[in-house]
Amino acid sequence: KIFINSPNLNIGGVDFKNVKFSYLNSEYHLTAETENEEISNVVFATPKEYQYLYEDHEISGEISANILIIKKNDFENPYSKIDFTLNNSKYKSKIHPFELENISSDCHFNNGSERSFATTKFYFYDFKSSKKEGYFNGNFILTNLNKHYLNADMVSSWGLSELNDFIEDSPFENLKGTLS
Repeated sequence: KIFINSPNLNIGGVDFKNVKFSYLNSEYHLTAETENEEISNVVFATPKEYQYLYEDHEISGEISANILIIKKNDFENPYSKIDFTLNNSKYKSKIHPFELENISSDCHFNNGSERSFATTKFYFYDFKSSKKEGYFNGNFILTNLNKHYLNADMVSSWGLSELNDFIEDSPFENLKGTLS
């Protein structure tokens, strides 16, 4: 038996609050919270076997989260549920010319009934952001980390030059103006 109840715990530069952990007969239950932590530190604190998920992305800004992880003997992987908020965040793709700044959103993550990448869902509610020449706002759900599926209800404005750079093999050059 192991029981940990700590008001503060620092792991990899991330301050976790209200940490409650219990371990009994190869099963465990963990709850914790973060408040205005740097996203890059949270990414760095992610277990090494999942670090590859971030290789094509640069993410920074603030994250606050309520974390629940439960490991039962009936399943190979633990169940994970995280409700989180993003503030003053930035995203940049390393493989596509796509960047967002001033990101804010209420979010939810869980790895589904099968506790796998295939049943994982990320929910982004009231997502707001700005781009070089516009904005990118709305709600979306990203599912299945093995074969990404995006369901989105977005409103955006693009500078035509930025849109031209985003579209591979675009026949248009030197576009000016905006598209909403």
